[in-house]
Amino acid sequence: MENYRSVNWQFSGSEAAKKAAAATLGSYTSRIMSRCDPNGKPILPPLSEAPETSHTAEKAVVKAVLDGSGNAYAPSIGLPAAKR
Repeated sequence: MENYRSVNWQFSGSEAAKKAAAATLGSYTSRIMSRCDPNGKPILPPLSEAPETSHTAEKAVVKAVLDGSGNAYAPSIGLPAAKR
């Protein structure tokens, strides 16, 4: 029987990889909210008002619903060649 032992590869990755791994939805939300002035103008429309949308955005949503192109999970991150 062979004697297996663990190997310490000492891999730490690049700074760009560490930065990308730290980029989460929560981190972006926190950064956006930290830039908002709590005593200033609100960034969201009041609930009593209907938000304005562009005609182009409305057409895109209707098209995606009708042709089924929006009926899927979002694509995962990574290079397409690496995911094959």
